[in-house]
Amino acid sequence: MKGTVLTLEIGASRLLAYILVTIHLMAAGALLLADMPWLYRASWLIAIAAGLGFTVRAPGTLKLRCRPDGGLDVWAADDWLEVRLLPDTLVWSRCAVLRYQRPERRRAETRVILPDSLAEDDFRRLRVWLRFQASAAAGRSHAA
Repeated sequence: MKGTVLTLEIGASRLLAYILVTIHLMAAGALLLADMPWLYRASWLIAIAAGLGFTVRAPGTLKLRCRPDGGLDVWAADDWLEVRLLPDTLVWSRCAVLRYQRPERRRAETRVILPDSLAEDDFRRLRVWLRFQASAAAGRSHAA
Protein backbone atom coordinates (compact mmCIF):
# COMPACT_ATOMS: atom_id res chain seq x y z
CA MET A 1 0.00 0.00 0.00
CA LYS A 2 3.05 2.24 0.34
CA GLY A 3 3.07 4.91 -2.34
CA THR A 4 -0.45 4.06 -3.49
CA VAL A 5 -3.45 6.36 -3.40
CA LEU A 6 -6.53 4.58 -2.08
CA THR A 7 -9.77 5.93 -3.56
CA LEU A 8 -13.01 4.69 -1.99
CA GLU A 9 -16.71 5.28 -2.48
CA ILE A 10 -18.61 4.73 0.77
CA GLY A 11 -22.37 4.26 0.56
CA ALA A 12 -25.15 4.10 3.12
CA SER A 13 -25.19 1.10 5.45
CA ARG A 14 -28.37 -0.96 5.71
CA LEU A 15 -27.05 -2.56 8.88
CA LEU A 16 -26.60 0.83 10.56
CA ALA A 17 -30.12 1.86 9.54
CA TYR A 18 -31.48 -1.40 10.97
CA ILE A 19 -29.63 -0.87 14.26
CA LEU A 20 -30.88 2.72 14.57
CA VAL A 21 -34.49 1.75 13.85
CA THR A 22 -34.28 -1.08 16.40
CA ILE A 23 -32.91 1.22 19.10
CA HIS A 24 -35.58 3.84 18.46
CA LEU A 25 -38.34 1.21 18.52
CA MET A 26 -37.00 -0.12 21.82
CA ALA A 27 -37.01 3.40 23.26
CA ALA A 28 -40.59 3.93 22.08
CA GLY A 29 -41.63 0.57 23.56
CA ALA A 30 -40.03 1.39 26.90
CA LEU A 31 -41.76 4.75 26.88
CA LEU A 32 -45.15 3.14 26.23
CA LEU A 33 -44.60 0.89 29.25
CA ALA A 34 -43.52 3.78 31.48
CA ASP A 35 -45.83 4.98 34.22
CA MET A 36 -46.32 8.60 33.18
CA PRO A 37 -49.16 10.76 31.87
CA TRP A 38 -50.08 10.27 28.21
CA LEU A 39 -49.25 13.87 27.37
CA TYR A 40 -45.63 13.32 28.41
CA ARG A 41 -45.50 10.00 26.58
CA ALA A 42 -46.88 11.58 23.41
CA SER A 43 -44.29 14.38 23.61
CA TRP A 44 -41.45 11.90 24.03
CA LEU A 45 -42.79 9.68 21.23
CA ILE A 46 -42.79 12.67 18.89
CA ALA A 47 -39.19 13.43 19.91
CA ILE A 48 -38.17 9.79 19.31
CA ALA A 49 -39.86 9.79 15.89
CA ALA A 50 -38.11 13.05 14.97
CA GLY A 51 -34.78 11.62 16.13
CA LEU A 52 -35.36 8.51 14.05
CA GLY A 53 -36.14 10.59 10.98
CA PHE A 54 -32.99 12.64 11.53
CA THR A 55 -30.61 9.73 12.11
CA VAL A 56 -31.86 7.28 9.49
CA ARG A 57 -31.93 9.64 6.53
CA ALA A 58 -29.47 8.43 3.94
CA PRO A 59 -26.15 10.27 4.31
CA GLY A 60 -25.32 9.94 0.63
CA THR A 61 -22.17 8.62 -0.95
CA LEU A 62 -18.86 9.71 0.52
CA LYS A 63 -15.83 9.62 -1.77
CA LEU A 64 -12.47 9.44 -0.02
CA ARG A 65 -8.94 9.59 -1.29
CA CYS A 66 -6.43 8.24 1.22
CA ARG A 67 -2.95 9.44 0.35
CA PRO A 68 0.29 7.54 1.11
CA ASP A 69 1.55 10.45 3.23
CA GLY A 70 -1.39 9.94 5.62
CA GLY A 71 -3.44 12.81 4.21
CA LEU A 72 -7.14 12.46 3.49
CA ASP A 73 -9.19 14.09 0.73
CA VAL A 74 -12.99 14.23 0.42
CA TRP A 75 -14.86 14.74 -2.85
CA ALA A 76 -16.95 17.90 -2.44
CA ALA A 77 -18.32 20.41 -4.95
CA ASP A 78 -16.78 18.60 -7.93
CA ASP A 79 -13.26 18.70 -6.54
CA TRP A 80 -11.04 16.95 -3.99
CA LEU A 81 -10.82 18.85 -0.73
CA GLU A 82 -8.07 18.12 1.77
CA VAL A 83 -9.49 17.48 5.23
CA ARG A 84 -7.89 16.98 8.61
CA LEU A 85 -8.38 13.50 10.06
CA LEU A 86 -9.11 13.90 13.75
CA PRO A 87 -7.35 11.78 16.39
CA ASP A 88 -10.66 10.52 17.80
CA THR A 89 -11.25 8.46 14.64
CA LEU A 90 -11.85 4.86 15.75
CA VAL A 91 -11.07 1.63 13.93
CA TRP A 92 -12.35 -1.80 14.91
CA SER A 93 -12.55 -5.04 12.98
CA ARG A 94 -16.23 -4.58 11.98
CA CYS A 95 -16.64 -0.82 12.28
CA ALA A 96 -14.79 2.42 11.63
CA VAL A 97 -15.87 5.81 12.93
CA LEU A 98 -14.30 8.38 10.64
CA ARG A 99 -13.96 11.87 12.14
CA TYR A 100 -12.62 14.66 9.96
CA GLN A 101 -12.80 18.42 9.65
CA ARG A 102 -13.00 20.50 6.51
CA PRO A 103 -10.83 23.63 6.56
CA GLU A 104 -13.74 26.04 6.05
CA ARG A 105 -15.95 24.49 8.75
CA ARG A 106 -15.74 24.74 12.50
CA ARG A 107 -17.60 21.52 13.26
CA ALA A 108 -16.17 18.09 12.66
CA GLU A 109 -17.98 15.57 10.49
CA THR A 110 -18.52 11.96 11.53
CA ARG A 111 -19.25 8.94 9.36
CA VAL A 112 -19.87 5.46 10.76
CA ILE A 113 -18.57 2.92 8.27
CA LEU A 114 -19.75 -0.67 8.56
CA PRO A 115 -18.69 -3.58 6.32
CA ASP A 116 -21.82 -3.26 4.15
CA SER A 117 -20.97 0.37 3.28
CA LEU A 118 -18.38 -0.68 0.70
CA ALA A 119 -16.72 -3.75 -0.79
CA GLU A 120 -15.13 -6.13 1.72
CA ASP A 121 -11.61 -5.65 0.34
CA ASP A 122 -12.02 -1.86 0.32
CA PHE A 123 -13.22 -1.95 3.94
CA ARG A 124 -10.09 -3.89 4.91
CA ARG A 125 -7.85 -1.46 3.02
CA LEU A 126 -9.51 1.52 4.69
CA ARG A 127 -9.03 -0.01 8.14
CA VAL A 128 -5.37 -0.74 7.42
CA TRP A 129 -4.81 2.78 6.07
CA LEU A 130 -6.52 4.38 9.07
CA ARG A 131 -4.57 2.25 11.50
CA PHE A 132 -1.10 2.64 10.02
CA GLN A 133 -0.78 5.45 7.47
CA ALA A 134 -3.08 7.97 9.13
CA SER A 135 -1.84 7.28 12.66
CA ALA A 136 1.78 7.62 11.50
CA ALA A 137 0.95 10.96 9.86
CA ALA A 138 -0.80 12.14 13.03
CA GLY A 139 2.27 11.18 15.07
CA ARG A 140 4.51 13.18 12.72
CA SER A 141 2.28 16.25 12.96
CA HIS A 142 2.22 16.09 16.79
CA ALA A 143 6.01 15.77 16.92
CA ALA A 144 6.54 18.86 14.77
